[in-house]
Amino acid sequence: MTNSKYSRSSFGGRKTAKLLFLFLALLALALGFTVPVSAAEDDASYSNEIWRNGIYYSTLGDMAGRRLYVYGIVDSAQELPEDGTDKNVILNADDAAGRLDMVLYLYRICGTKPQGHAPFADVPEQYAEAVDWLYEAGVTKGISSTQYGTGSITEYQALVMLSRLLHWETEDRGEVFRMADSLGLLPPGQDRPVFTNGQLYQILSDLLDCCFPERCAPLRAEMGAPMRITLEAGSYEDALRQINAALLYLPRKITVQFSEECTQGDIDLFQLRFDWLQGEVALPIIGALDRTYRSPYSFTVLSEREFRLGFSHYSDAYSVRADTLNWLRVYADKAYSEALRRFQEQYVAPLNELPSDYDCIVGAHDLLCSLASYDYSEYETGSRKQAHSLLGFLENRAVVCDGYAKTYQWMLLCLGIDSYEVVGEASGECHAWNKVRLDGSWYNVDVCWDDTGSSSGFLLKSDAYFEDHQHSFTDSFSKTAYASPSDYKAS
Repeated sequence: MTNSKYSRSSFGGRKTAKLLFLFLALLALALGFTVPVSAAEDDASYSNEIWRNGIYYSTLGDMAGRRLYVYGIVDSAQELPEDGTDKNVILNADDAAGRLDMVLYLYRICGTKPQGHAPFADVPEQYAEAVDWLYEAGVTKGISSTQYGTGSITEYQALVMLSRLLHWETEDRGEVFRMADSLGLLPPGQDRPVFTNGQLYQILSDLLDCCFPERCAPLRAEMGAPMRITLEAGSYEDALRQINAALLYLPRKITVQFSEECTQGDIDLFQLRFDWLQGEVALPIIGALDRTYRSPYSFTVLSEREFRLGFSHYSDAYSVRADTLNWLRVYADKAYSEALRRFQEQYVAPLNELPSDYDCIVGAHDLLCSLASYDYSEYETGSRKQAHSLLGFLENRAVVCDGYAKTYQWMLLCLGIDSYEVVGEASGECHAWNKVRLDGSWYNVDVCWDDTGSSSGFLLKSDAYFEDHQHSFTDSFSKTAYASPSDYKAS
């Protein structure tokens, strides 16, 4: 191997929402709760729909319910088996939500030990302390002077409880729904005749994120990645939004069912964009895929309005993001999980303070160049396969080119910036770098090659620039659907 900057090979290069938050913070302080500074910046989306996971039996608990189960807020109808798997957890998401469950869940989220007793004679012992607390706090008045009411609860009644708890100072139907909607607490499906556990789970899950993030810590065995998620979409954009959110759970299959309201044009557009063998090869979910594998995912037409996506290889960025959600078990190696958390907190999180996406992209690029080194042992002998992954970087900061690309993509994902790993060639040999989205356009970034040079020669450059400097594209979309026609010009 020569010392020429362009002699890289074998996947290689060489070394080197403020007002809302203020309102919530003041509200939490008034209630005696603390809100971490990072709460307003936490963009982890746990569920905007009731996604049902087909590995479960019967009613198939929804994703928000699984999260509440891990936090010790929602009980399962069946305990975990001795083998420690979560296949038998049943959350009964389709059952009608109950008044007793509502009060118990609120108590577990933010309750305090009550000093007295409520005057209700119909409350079972396991719910008594929760009812005592909410009665003492003025959140529940019961259905009479002696009866709390053990039947189902409507969505409006649940929101009235939240209004009293959070001091919205209103019980007007329109106003409580408006306040809940302004805080992002309303689940989908408002026209359903029955308020279900699944909808209640969603409200409580979002309530945790908004007002009680300190309560978001696992108390029970962490849940495994789901095998199947089914979602219903009303348009192409709705399907795309839900699929991108669902991918953070790393499912093996996502089934998309289009509602009757969805137009045929949107269904045709979905098939055109997602059927990568027949369509425009746009691959709208490319950031989730491990592009070192040539087949991105399987696409199956189940009916005119139902399609299935099958996944086998996720990018390091998505796998790691799922692990750092803290409740979704992805890596059995706790040391690896802890190293991810520490690196993100120490190095990546401070980049969020930079004023623009451009500064974040440059900051992550420069940071990785300063911390990483090229793993010549893997390049020369193939003796360290982890150098091709984020794991190799976390072990000893030593990676080869696709290790750089995977690490950079994860850093950008943490910063809310779209990117993906390009698998192409450099100097006639296999190589990897990144495509990064900035101000609505895509640009090329090769951190691995920049880690050697005296300047950032491969930062936010066009396809033509890369091809003029010994890079070549080997896929069918990086120069079409994700083309980079020009270099980025910073203003």
